[in-house]
Formats: sequence, structure tokens, C-alpha cells
Amino acid sequence: MSEILREEPAPANEAYVNFMIATCSTGTALECMVSLLPCYWSYRGIALANERLLRKNSVDLYRRWASVYLSSEYGEAVEEYRRAVDRLWREEGGVYRRLKRIFRKATRYEYMFWDMAWRMEKWPV
Repeated sequence: MSEILREEPAPANEAYVNFMIATCSTGTALECMVSLLPCYWSYRGIALANERLLRKNSVDLYRRWASVYLSSEYGEAVEEYRRAVDRLWREEGGVYRRLKRIFRKATRYEYMFWDMAWRMEKWPV
């Protein structure tokens, strides 16, 4: 574990986290929720799409970690989160463009996060 703590976050990871922090600390509660939604939603979708592979993974720690995203409790939490965003979205009307921009940017960052992990992205030396 100490080895993990010594690692510097990759550029895409750091940019994504900073985007979420900035959005949540300077925006509305709804803007914050919209910026976080793709992360919650994608973990669930990726887990479900790869359920067979996740359940038979030979690494126990990884199987236990992935089981969280396959659980009915996590699925229900994601759906409730989506419903809450939808409710607030309807209540706040008139901010569609801003929320769409935040959601699209967060979705792009989510893609970049997975791509970064796949490519083992590092900072230039």
C-alpha cells in the first residue's frame, strides 16, 4: 500500500480530479452532481459488461473490489443518483447548456481516465 501512496497521479487522473473539485467547489450542487455522475455510472456499466470476466478473475482482491460495482446495492445507488440529478435538473430549468457542457466534459475525462490506465500514462520526464 505504501508503494501506491508514493506514486504521483497520472496527468489525466490529476486533471479529472481537479475538474471535479473545481466544479463542486465553485458550482451549484446540481453542477457538482452532474460532474460526478459519469464516474458512478461508468463503473456500473463497465462492471455489468464484464461481469463474467470479473467474477472469474484469479486475483481475490480484484474480485472483491469489482463485486461492489456488480452488487444490487451499488446499482440501486447509481439509479437513485441519476433520478436525483434528473429531479434537480427539472427544478433548475434554464441551465441546460451549462449542465450539458459539464456532463460532456466529465464523460470525456472518464474516458481519458480509463485510457490513461490502459496506456499506463506517466508524466513526461
